[in-house]
Amino acid sequence: MTIKRKLITCLIIFFAVSVSAIAKDIRAKGDFAFESGLFSSEPDAQIKQQAVSNAVVNAWKRYTSEFTTAKLSSYKQSQNYFETHLDEFIVDKQIIEQSNDSATNTYSVVVSVSFNDVAVDSKLNEGNNKSGYVGVQGGKSLFGFLFLAREQASVKSFDDRVTSKASLKGEEDKSEDTRLSGTGGRVKTSDERVVTSVTGGNTLRQADEINHRVYSSTDVDTAVSNVLSSNNFEVTSFSDITAQCHGPSMEQIKKEFSTSDELSSELRLAAVRAAKACDASIRFLAVGTIDVRMADIDPATGNKRTSVSFRGQVWDITSGLSRVVASNGPVQKFGLGPDATSATTDALIRAASEGAAELVNQLNSRKLR
Repeated sequence: MTIKRKLITCLIIFFAVSVSAIAKDIRAKGDFAFESGLFSSEPDAQIKQQAVSNAVVNAWKRYTSEFTTAKLSSYKQSQNYFETHLDEFIVDKQIIEQSNDSATNTYSVVVSVSFNDVAVDSKLNEGNNKSGYVGVQGGKSLFGFLFLAREQASVKSFDDRVTSKASLKGEEDKSEDTRLSGTGGRVKTSDERVVTSVTGGNTLRQADEINHRVYSSTDVDTAVSNVLSSNNFEVTSFSDITAQCHGPSMEQIKKEFSTSDELSSELRLAAVRAAKACDASIRFLAVGTIDVRMADIDPATGNKRTSVSFRGQVWDITSGLSRVVASNGPVQKFGLGPDATSATTDALIRAASEGAAELVNQLNSRKLR
């Protein structure tokens, strides 16, 4: 593939990801019953517009029904504003189908509505103090984050270990020779053995040993930064914290995440201490991992498809004892692209963006700013 074609492909993927990240299409039906006129039973423009408005309201209800519990909690606080200013959050709307039932004088439409996710999230987080949370030494509070991508490097499987036990119980009947009176002869009876068999045992199955290749991703860092910044948090990457304030090295962290889903208490404590020593304004420290699965072919488009699984936690580190204030995952997301690399990039951006957004929603629902 030439450099020019690679550039065009990247631009297409970037555009597709950007559009999908800010808008969500919802289809819904709207009905409006009317009284027929003296000379016509056809609905006029005002009636049609009312049916479209009803469809938009129904689309909005379907859109909010997909909110997570944390996001829905934030939405409830501003629900009246949203419902009376829906046009602010609509990117586009198109009539897909329309019909008129002359028997009941009911006009119906099916409308596709694109809602602006960024505008919705911005409104949900409007309550955040624009000047930032004031830290111990003054100034804006900071949100430190460490999000790493990882993929399977090796998998060690173990065969089932089967242990069998058997025991035999027997009774032996040895008859003595029997003398036949009057004949002088002897008859020797045959030996008889009755055997009972008892079997048992167990099967031991051992979990696979999985080692991951852990790496930092600029795409992930950018996606997380965009979400946090748009929600009025000042952000800093943990790589900057550890570089400037002598925290645990990125190599230590990557090594631990290569075999475990979370940091050990010792390494997490070292990271928290480094963040506190670096800047007293750092209130939150988020850590997340995104596991990259094997790529396959998407049956609908024929493109490469990669799935990733996201999990993350946020600690409030302002007090002497840090505590978890938000947690999310594992959440699975898919990415599409002309090749495995593009599909993985798409999936990573989606997972990082939605994962970080959900963590922010949980903070907002608890009024943690």
